[in-house]
Amino acid sequence: MRLKGGAEVEVVPAFAHFKDALAAFSADQTAAITGVHPSVVDTLAVELSSAKVALISLGFAIGKHHNGMLSQRAIASLAAFTGKLGPHGGLNTENEWNITGLQGLAGFDGRYTQRFAAGAVSEFMLGDGFADYAQAFTDDDVRRATGRSQADYGKQVALEVERSKGDAGETKGKPWWPECETFLIFADARFRRNKGSYREAFLKKAKLIAYGDTRMSDFATFADVLLPCTAPYECWDLRTNPGYHRYANLAMPPARRQRVGEVKSEWEIATLIAEKLQALALARHASSKDERDLKIPDVTHTKAGVHDLSKLVEEFTAGGKLRTDRDAVEYALEHVDQFKPNHPATMVERGGFLTLNDKAGKSSPLYADKPYNTFESQLFLHQRFDTISGRLTFYVDHARFLEAGAALPTATPSLVQGRYPLLLMTPHARWSIHSTYKTSTLLQRLQRGKPYVMINPATAAARGIKDGADVRLYNDLGDVVMMAKLVAGVPPDALVMEHGWEPFMYAGKRGHNALNADMLNLLEVADGWGHLKFGTNWDGNQHAYQATVEVAPAEKKHGGAR
Repeated sequence: MRLKGGAEVEVVPAFAHFKDALAAFSADQTAAITGVHPSVVDTLAVELSSAKVALISLGFAIGKHHNGMLSQRAIASLAAFTGKLGPHGGLNTENEWNITGLQGLAGFDGRYTQRFAAGAVSEFMLGDGFADYAQAFTDDDVRRATGRSQADYGKQVALEVERSKGDAGETKGKPWWPECETFLIFADARFRRNKGSYREAFLKKAKLIAYGDTRMSDFATFADVLLPCTAPYECWDLRTNPGYHRYANLAMPPARRQRVGEVKSEWEIATLIAEKLQALALARHASSKDERDLKIPDVTHTKAGVHDLSKLVEEFTAGGKLRTDRDAVEYALEHVDQFKPNHPATMVERGGFLTLNDKAGKSSPLYADKPYNTFESQLFLHQRFDTISGRLTFYVDHARFLEAGAALPTATPSLVQGRYPLLLMTPHARWSIHSTYKTSTLLQRLQRGKPYVMINPATAAARGIKDGADVRLYNDLGDVVMMAKLVAGVPPDALVMEHGWEPFMYAGKRGHNALNADMLNLLEVADGWGHLKFGTNWDGNQHAYQATVEVAPAEKKHGGAR
């Protein structure tokens, strides 16, 4: 290849690099790790490549392993290698619909810019994740997954996180704001889903917690102000699932429905808060005559350079047009191009739903009478892929990826605690949606009625554990008590428990995630390379499958940390 200055250099195509890297992952070589017989791999390869249409579905749980992002990249590359794009197949992923027209609802038509924080980094820092990381993982654990020592890897991640801190770091990586100390949160059971000592660390930072929910979740029990919210059947809402189906369902309260107690929708609560903030600011200004009581400086996230509290309600409600959940639904139906032509009456006549129109497809048209296939626009119309080159990109030459040997997506061991013998696996539950409905007595009758862990009978027998007995799971982060359920299908070197149990359902209000430390992946906090820029499509993961534990009858002492 001839460079701009006239010099010539020899280059090797990324595909050739990929082919060389894959030589280390033949079916015979990987069988010892995966337990999958080479013939199964060979059969799948033939069927995938020879099928007229093949759809590759990327499961959510893959990204819950520390290096799962590399596995996701490798799986996605199969669609390109086998030519399964457009009508030939593609990827079945979420976030595939194109929904436009909500700028006035959420973005104030550009007058204000949200401080949009990276979820994984923010939660990690709120929970003092580095402390749990240092306690849970040894040098050997970290070297196996990253090639670095525990201290060095932690230092490198900390440097990336520090670089993207606050307003000054917002465009330099995965942004987060350490100033967060007042929280208005709706329907987020964060003490259930976050790991390690998150609860204790969060409560030390929080000066005020206002929490709205339809139920008394574990997090609700720690709120300073508890805001009762309308249940799904009491409110107005539009519900769609970007990428999994082509419908939006309308929720609306039944006629003559009487609300229970003081419940209100989130929209109504937020409107009332805006009214109160404005009233307090005006009262303070009337007393002080100081304009600073009304105008809060913000040169980075406002066009005017200030937030004018005297106009807060007018701004928030769009001049009174957006005060309730019904107002928001009607606004969306009027302004979202992909919902047109629809309004609540037509949706009710149809049975309570609408079908997204042909403008909803992101990388392909959404035909009324054909399945949706990804990347048809790129295949036939030669539109750019959302990559640095506009083409399918297999090789990432970001400095962090090169250092980690991850320029190509080849398999890398995950970060797992090595000290304890049993891997704790927590898949999605059968009898709840996360923690929603977990306390339903009807659904609890279909299971054990309390938190339980599934154990292989041989594993249980070796430890003197009987079905239905209370057991103690423990590791360096602490211990948790729950019921044992003997299940022959559980691997002998693992424990399986369905997720979603609220911490208050355990003895001492200590849930199973207290045993699970996390660590940010250095590759996932890396930023600023081509299409790897922070946003809804490039954020870090909160990992879930790195805890190992020991289990014993509940009455026995153990060697855990606490």
